[in-house]
Amino acid sequence: MTKAFMTIDPRMLQLLGSKLYTMPPLPICLRELLQNARDACLRKGIKPEIKITVEDVDGFTIVSCQDNGIGMTEEQILADFLCLGNQHSDDVQTVGGFGVAKAAFMRNPRWYVHTLDNEFDEKVLMDGEDIRKTDMLEGTLIKIWIQDYFSYSVCKDAIAMIMFSDVDITLNWFGQVIEHAGFHPTKPAALMEEAGEYSIYGTTENHVNTDFRDFEYEGMTAIRLSGLVQFLQDSYNDREILLIADIKPTVTPDDKSYAFNMSREKLRQDLNTRIWEFVNLCDTNMTSAKKNVIEIQTPSDDKLKMGKLTHGKRTGRRGDGNVVSNADSISFALPPSNVTTSQGEGVAMYFRGYHPDGRDVKKDSRFLRAWRELLEMTACEDDSFGIGLLDAGCRSASRIVKDGMTFYLIDPDFVEDTPNLWAKAMVLYDIAIHETTHFIVSSHTETFTQIMHEIQRETALIFLENHENLANLLG
Repeated sequence: MTKAFMTIDPRMLQLLGSKLYTMPPLPICLRELLQNARDACLRKGIKPEIKITVEDVDGFTIVSCQDNGIGMTEEQILADFLCLGNQHSDDVQTVGGFGVAKAAFMRNPRWYVHTLDNEFDEKVLMDGEDIRKTDMLEGTLIKIWIQDYFSYSVCKDAIAMIMFSDVDITLNWFGQVIEHAGFHPTKPAALMEEAGEYSIYGTTENHVNTDFRDFEYEGMTAIRLSGLVQFLQDSYNDREILLIADIKPTVTPDDKSYAFNMSREKLRQDLNTRIWEFVNLCDTNMTSAKKNVIEIQTPSDDKLKMGKLTHGKRTGRRGDGNVVSNADSISFALPPSNVTTSQGEGVAMYFRGYHPDGRDVKKDSRFLRAWRELLEMTACEDDSFGIGLLDAGCRSASRIVKDGMTFYLIDPDFVEDTPNLWAKAMVLYDIAIHETTHFIVSSHTETFTQIMHEIQRETALIFLENHENLANLLG
C-alpha cells in the first residue's frame, strides 16, 4: 500500500512562521535554537556544550548555534527536520515536541544547517537542491540570517531567553563574549510558591549588563519550561523583583493537558490563572514581596530543636466540644549547634534568626506555648507541624518547611503593642487561622479567604471558652 503525503509550497513556511509566533524573529530564533540544542544533548545523554553567536554582518543579524548533541542523519533530516508538524514525545524533559520550531528558522530569508556529515540551506526547499556531504561535525551547527529591525524591547526579550534560562553556554553577544551565560545568580532564587506543575521564584538579580546595552527586568515575570525561558510578561506596577515561573512538564506535548499552546507563547488557561493570581498578589504587595525575597536569599541564623511533631485538633465539625489541651511545658533552651539530631523531648521547634540574649525568655516561652495552643485549635487533624520563633520585628508569622518538616513560626513581639491581654489572644488567634489555612490553600485566593472564614466559624466558640487561659499565657 502506497502512503499518501501532503506537499506544501516552501514559501508557505515563511508565511506560517510569521503567523505562528507573535514575538519578533530574534528572541524566537534564540529560544528555539537553544532549546533544540539542549534537547539534542539530552537525547544523546551528555553534558551540553553550546555556543551561541549574535552578530551584525552586511545588514543582517546572523544568529549561530553549535551544540555537541546527537545530530541528524540524512534520513532524519528528510523524515524529521524537513517535515513540518511531526511530534517528539519521547521525554517530558525535552522542550520541543510539536515539530513547528523549524518554521521559526525558515521564515527568515537565509538559513544553513551542518549536522554530522550533512549540510544544507534554504535552497534545499526553495530550489529543490540536495543535502550535501561535508566534513564530520560533532552535533549540529545552525545559522539564521535575520533582516528585521531590532528595537530595545526586542533585544531585551532576546537576551533574556538566554540570561534567565537555566543553562551553561558560551554567548557572543555582538562581539561581547560571555562565558557561562545563563541564570547563575550569586544567591539562589527564592522559592515563593510551589505546586504540582510549577514553581515560582523571586530574585533581585534582575539586570543584564552588556557592552551593547543594559537591560532591566524589574517587575517582569519570566515563564520558563524545564528551566528555559519561553516568554516574558510585564507588570503594571513597580515591583522591584523579577519573578520566574518554572513550568515542570508532567505530560508530553501531544497530550491535551500540556502546559503550553503550540507556539509556547501562552499557558493553558487554568495554569495561567493560578500563576497570575500569585503574580498579582506580589504586584499588590510589592514591598512585602521584595522583603520576602531578600529574607529567603539572606542566610539566616537557624536553630533546629528536634522533637515530636504536634497535630491539629480541628475535625471540621463546628461545635463538636473540642477544648484546648494543657500542652506540655516547652523546653525552651536553644541547642548548642545549628541542628540537634536527637529526637529530644517535647515538640519540635525551629528558631529562625531569633536570639534570646537580652530577652525575657520565660515570657517568650509562654508566648510560644499560647501559639502552639492556637495552632492545635485551628489546624486540621491531618496537619502535623512543629513551632518556633522568628527574628523579632521580621514579619508577623510564617509557615516554613525545614528538613522535610512543617513549622509555624511567629514573631514574639508581634502583639506587644496590643494593650489588652484578651485582645492579644484574639490577634494571635487570627494569625493562627491565617497560617493554618495555608496547609489547605497556598495562595491568597478567594478560596483561601472562604476556607479561612470557615475555620474561624468552626473554632470561634472553642477560642472563647479558652481565651482567658491564653490571655494569662500572654501576660
